[in-house]
Amino acid sequence: MIITRLAHAVVLAIGWRRANIAFVAGAASALAMPPTNAWPVLFVTFPILVWLADGSTAGRWSGAITAAVAGWCFGFGYFLAGLYWVGYAFLVDAKTFGWLLPVAVAGLPAYLALYTGLGLAIARLIWVRGPERILALAAAMTAAEWLRGRLLSGFPWNTFGYALTEPLVLAQSVSLTGIWTLTFLCVTICASPAVLADDKADTRHPYRPLVFGLIVLAGLAGYGTARLWSHPTGTASACASCSPICSKMTNSITRQRRT
Repeated sequence: MIITRLAHAVVLAIGWRRANIAFVAGAASALAMPPTNAWPVLFVTFPILVWLADGSTAGRWSGAITAAVAGWCFGFGYFLAGLYWVGYAFLVDAKTFGWLLPVAVAGLPAYLALYTGLGLAIARLIWVRGPERILALAAAMTAAEWLRGRLLSGFPWNTFGYALTEPLVLAQSVSLTGIWTLTFLCVTICASPAVLADDKADTRHPYRPLVFGLIVLAGLAGYGTARLWSHPTGTASACASCSPICSKMTNSITRQRRT
């Protein structure tokens, strides 16, 4: 199977090749966020994160350190692709502040990636064989994302759970679970395809996690559809009630310009 070959290539990668795989996977994951909202890409990139943890060196602490490095590379690519726009501010007066652009564009993602590295390291410490390791990754990454949103005043930009807030029907589940539970579900669901490459000795039914994840995703969409249907926004009526006010404001502005 193609997915098995891909998994083996990631697991056996070492050195700069391993770092580059993690970086590219992280950068591609940023496509899941606005304005592209291509969140299905996480069904490819999160399994790579699982295989990177699988390929960490043997030993409890040495494996955690290796996983932390891979997690940092993944996070650096993710935040670099998602925060490049920070550099635009330094181009307003480029002669004075332009030299700070690479510091800001690379420095902030480098710091935020520490949390992703921490998450993968914690996941590696509680790593097990089989489908249960997907839950370990989801729990560790959710905890790391929560810390990122709290420490040093917090900066929860592009938290993984935000990927499942588009379309609007998926966003409705936040009213029940909150963003951190949605982050846990996002990582769990999107990382589940990694199990398809497992050895049969470790996972007897490799399709079950993915099927279960898709059922949960469909359930979130179903709840969102029902909630939107039962709670109409009333946009049309709101616009109708505001239109006389807007008309008066427009006329007032027009008269002021003429005078």
